Amino acid sequence: MQWLALCWLAWAPALLLWWRLISNGFHLDYPIVVEPRASLPMYVFAGLVASLFYAWWRPYISYVELQVRRHMDDWYRTVCEAARSGRLY
Repeated sequence: MQWLALCWLAWAPALLLWWRLISNGFHLDYPIVVEPRASLPMYVFAGLVASLFYAWWRPYISYVELQVRRHMDDWYRTVCEAARSGRLY
């Protein structure tokens, strides 16, 4: 969960700048003015979307982590047994 918060803090300002660029109609001549108080609702919205996306994907991520852990445990057990019996080298 900590990495999600760090990602949110890192990427939300970039998302807000893209939002500001889109709202300016992609006119690069216009200055991009960021007012912290005006950007707060959009920042909260970006955090909410990131949190919901994480909550939606978390079961799939957990399943993949479980399968990888199980595979690595089987592999480690096989290597240890081979090393003990002298078949490894």
